[in-house]
Amino acid sequence: MYNPEYLERPYVIILNKIDLPEAKDKLQSLTQEIMRIGNNGAASEPKPCSEVLDPLSDETDRKEKRLEDYPRPLSVVGVSVLKGIRINEMLKEIRSALRKCSDSKEALAFGVPP
Repeated sequence: MYNPEYLERPYVIILNKIDLPEAKDKLQSLTQEIMRIGNNGAASEPKPCSEVLDPLSDETDRKEKRLEDYPRPLSVVGVSVLKGIRINEMLKEIRSALRKCSDSKEALAFGVPP
């Protein structure tokens, strides 16, 4: 099920179980660390999904990439699904990410009807 092209798509990272005391203490530093991973321009201007969904035409594009070669997440949200903590913030960030996919092909890639 793994597709390396998924790593090129815009994404939101959801950190669950923040209701645990040790998770609460580490949430801010973990969020900052995650947001430092990846290349600089990607968080504000991710590649359009339609560009990412097209098959790679050149074998040179298939070279092995490092973590820094991929886009940063659009956001990182800590939640507790069990206790309902920050669920609305998570949904807001997901909606925002979906809005960044402007054409119907992009929306379909995320399972949203055009």
